[in-house]
Amino acid sequence: MKKQIVALLSVLLISPVFAEEVPSSEKIQLAQQLIKLDGSVAAVSSVKESMMQQIKQNLPPYIKADFFSILDEELNIQEILDKQQTVYARIFSKEEMQKSIAFYSTPEGKSIAQKMPQITQELMFASQQWMQDANERVMMLMQAKK
Repeated sequence: MKKQIVALLSVLLISPVFAEEVPSSEKIQLAQQLIKLDGSVAAVSSVKESMMQQIKQNLPPYIKADFFSILDEELNIQEILDKQQTVYARIFSKEEMQKSIAFYSTPEGKSIAQKMPQITQELMFASQQWMQDANERVMMLMQAKK
């Protein structure tokens, strides 16, 4: 009985941490506007393009070209942009999004937004490299502990 009470209390205490706030429609609209300005669309498109290139390189040559057309349609970037919009609306305040929209409407903001795809690609590559290096170090440490 004591274990059941502890389990119930754990669920009641932990579950609010995992409950997601449902953003207001006003915040969703601001998030949509911000995503259109901040370089997100171009950055996600760039990530998708890189992913498609990697898939093409790793697939056998007998895969037909129409496979990539189907894959391109299947990997719709709007899915991740919708998730991003919800995250923005949940995490940023209305004021933060309004000020970000104002910033991305300036020449400096437009310049930064234009550079985001390149930054995203370079950071993805650096992250992949870091993960590979970290994996190798973990393996060496594990072997040294044997």
